[in-house]
Amino acid sequence: MALYESTDNDLIIRIRNGDKSSFEELFDRYWEMLFRFSNGILEDEELCQDIIQEVFTDLWQRRKRLLIENVKAFLFQAVRNKVAKYIRHIRLKRKHLEAIAKLSGVGPGADAIYELKELRQTIDRHLKALPNRCYQIFRLSRFEHYSNKEIAQQLNISIRTVETQISRATRHLRESLKPELLVTLVLLFR
Repeated sequence: MALYESTDNDLIIRIRNGDKSSFEELFDRYWEMLFRFSNGILEDEELCQDIIQEVFTDLWQRRKRLLIENVKAFLFQAVRNKVAKYIRHIRLKRKHLEAIAKLSGVGPGADAIYELKELRQTIDRHLKALPNRCYQIFRLSRFEHYSNKEIAQQLNISIRTVETQISRATRHLRESLKPELLVTLVLLFR
């Protein structure tokens, strides 16, 4: 069979059935385009190679469940999403570092202690708006540093319920707190 004789849709059908050679052909067909696209944004060859590898690894792992109409658009969108996720991660990391720098410059003076106490009260006020069980699980997890398994055992509930309640509380805080408080919150709950 000549190189690229198969259509993208033919390859996807064969990939869905576990055909590794079709997967390799699809990889060879799009790797360079995806690399140029992502490297044009990130300007980091190694990172771009990793991103493309992740996209294709994910494609292979989910091959039996994927319904792809336009393979090229799907691959570019997957790479675009991973690039955007990386950029968001870098921005958040930068904000955290800036917050740490600000906090470390404050020192242990009375103003810093007062601000932390005020922040803790603001967070606690927002948490108390949650249902009692959700509030209790979040406090055990984030303030008393219990593991999800320990919380589940203590409250006689499933680990999945614990995870869901922590996620619900975190989402509530994200939606109700100002962005600048969120950075500090993340730093406090590490």
